[in-house]
Amino acid sequence: MLEEEIWKAYVEGHYQASTSGMIRSVDRIINGPHGPGTHSRRGEILKQTVNSKGYPTVVICWLGLRVTKSVHQVIAETFLDNPEKLPEVNHIDGNPMNNRVSNLEWISESNNQKHAYSTGLRGNGEAMPLAKLKEENIPEIRELLKQGFNDKIVGELFGVTRGTIRTIRVGTGWNHVK
Repeated sequence: MLEEEIWKAYVEGHYQASTSGMIRSVDRIINGPHGPGTHSRRGEILKQTVNSKGYPTVVICWLGLRVTKSVHQVIAETFLDNPEKLPEVNHIDGNPMNNRVSNLEWISESNNQKHAYSTGLRGNGEAMPLAKLKEENIPEIRELLKQGFNDKIVGELFGVTRGTIRTIRVGTGWNHVK
């Protein structure tokens, strides 16, 4: 059964968001850009563009500012209560293009990361699209660190940043490799 689409006010009623994941401007009267006088502007569905992380965004104009907002964030802010003030919005099915309100939930950052790993949306080590290291490099890197080589030098040897090496040294990165 199809869910009924509901539209609800967003940004003090100048925009509306729908339960299906759409955002639109509303009909309004605006001041003319070239001097005195006003004219009406018909509301319209906002064009969604996909950002570099794969999430649809829209541009909201309000009080002379243009702000790019993630569609899932707008839909969650409009329709979902967040009494615990959780910071992130999760796509339950893992599809960032599915911004129906029924597919969104407020979630903690750590639970959002766990969800990404458990659903295969995010990988470890070599499974990461931009990974420069291989799992076979990690024991060698750990050995060099144990011998006293600093993060910068080890990073240069393997073509990665010292920050990447630091995550290996402190155990927050590549910790799945024994």
